[in-house]
Amino acid sequence: MIFLTGATGFLGREVLGRMLVASPDETVLVLVRASKEQSAQQRVRTILNETFGESLAGKYSERVRVLEGDLSLENFGLGDSAIKDLSNDVNQIFHCAASTDLGQSLVDARAANVGGAQRVLRFARECSKSAETPCSLLHVSTAYVAGDTDQVVASSDLCLNRSFRNGYEQSKAEAEQLVRAASSDLKTCIVRPSMIVGDSITGATSAFNVIYIPARYIASGLFKVLPARANTPCDLVPVDYVADAVIALAESSQESGLCYHLCSGVGRESTLREIVDLVLKTFNEARRRGLSLLQAPQLISPDTFSHLYRGGFKNIEEQFSRGLRVLKEILHLLPYMAANPRFDMSLTNRTLEGLVTPAPLFKDYGPLVFNYCLQTNWGKREWTNPDNLQNWWMRSQFASVSA
Repeated sequence: MIFLTGATGFLGREVLGRMLVASPDETVLVLVRASKEQSAQQRVRTILNETFGESLAGKYSERVRVLEGDLSLENFGLGDSAIKDLSNDVNQIFHCAASTDLGQSLVDARAANVGGAQRVLRFARECSKSAETPCSLLHVSTAYVAGDTDQVVASSDLCLNRSFRNGYEQSKAEAEQLVRAASSDLKTCIVRPSMIVGDSITGATSAFNVIYIPARYIASGLFKVLPARANTPCDLVPVDYVADAVIALAESSQESGLCYHLCSGVGRESTLREIVDLVLKTFNEARRRGLSLLQAPQLISPDTFSHLYRGGFKNIEEQFSRGLRVLKEILHLLPYMAANPRFDMSLTNRTLEGLVTPAPLFKDYGPLVFNYCLQTNWGKREWTNPDNLQNWWMRSQFASVSA
């Protein structure tokens, strides 16, 4: 049985769908918390409906066991006997859950990301006790454990004694170190996605954060200028590529402890100027006749922004945007607009050759990503999809299964 955390998240739901199609004889146990609006069961059913369509969701839901629990609690909030019973059946774990808030404190980030990794590792060791072979664990880290650097980073590189741009990066680096240390007694595989955006075939996304935040304000004409360097490399990667690679690496990575970047890679990144231009092109083409076209914000040096920042928020608001709230929402993203690490993809490309096609360039699918934002009003309006399926990969699999 497969154990999956983060099944309700942006990446986790895509991984869940692929698991169910690629492993028709496996049951997937998903750890999910109830929300204020829905029970854990209802949340998972909603995801299956959105992934497969209502007509097929029932078929796949038969192989999904929902475990209502909490990754922040010891034993996921379950009793010792319940954990023991579950551990007898689980032989593979995918840890996709994480707190990705760039503005959270280091204390909170550690509680979620380091604490979550510790509890998953403890469960994995329990699963290995009664098994003939060690339980396998695929851990989703982030490429930004590289920290505050603009150098090329290998997937084998990990150093905790460096400067990080926020608590998220540092906590994910610390969590990854725990998983690396466990590779001698567990079969571990670590993946490091860069900035995940919508599906490369449809543009669809279930999360409108990171680059979507400034993109939304640019599309609304709310930025006068933007503290960013036009040619800053931005490594964006579509969610379908990341999810496909996760499934493939779980099966093809033979050596325990290996780490794989899931990124566009050196020389294939987008830039801030390219992203801004794609946003403006998409939304200007859709503007009603008679409305003035959106104008690109002026890109200024982050050093200039820092100088104005010292002058106080009111001064910044007057110079930069049409609202203080707008500015505050992007403050945590500013370091990523100034400089970014670049990611060596050589190990990943060698391992996935013939299994998963490298991620496409953002310029080739970026219009789909921003058109999805336009059509759904940034997730507030239901997307009219004729197949009722958001993912091309899923549709192709259904065709082959039913043939």
